[in-house]
Amino acid sequence: MTRLAAFAASRDVYTISELRWERSLSASGTLGRVTMTTTTRDYDEIVRVMQLYFDGMNENNLEKMKEAFHENAWILYIDAEGTLHQGLICEGFEAALRENNPMTRTWRGNVVGRIISVTQVGDAAAVQLNFDHASDKSRGWVDFHHLLRINGVWKITNKTATHRARQTTNST
Repeated sequence: MTRLAAFAASRDVYTISELRWERSLSASGTLGRVTMTTTTRDYDEIVRVMQLYFDGMNENNLEKMKEAFHENAWILYIDAEGTLHQGLICEGFEAALRENNPMTRTWRGNVVGRIISVTQVGDAAAVQLNFDHASDKSRGWVDFHHLLRINGVWKITNKTATHRARQTTNST
């Protein structure tokens, strides 16, 4: 176990997005201090955009999806069988709603989204999240979203995801 992991394990639970780890190691090799940072307007706005995504899926609401995603946002994902899919994400949402897609219907009201981390530098941000089906965890996804602040508005520009079935339990 790393010194950072050992230190974190000895503390109460921290939300990673609320902490700033200061890596000042003393001569004895102990970890420096951990300080709380204030929630920023950018962080709140990034989380709001991700909530639009969760709500859009739960409500099958194309308008919320369009507000969250840039019109030219791409999606690349690997499904449970290992097949790569890619395309413009807004076209996929529109087609699913237009066709009254059975898969989309089964997710309606069953999305449980959990933000794992938010990293933001200037006008760019990355968000990792778990995207679970409320009644069947085996149908979940791990998503990585990239956002840009364009003309003062945060938009998701890319989504990369893998199905929960593709996660490996083996670590090296």
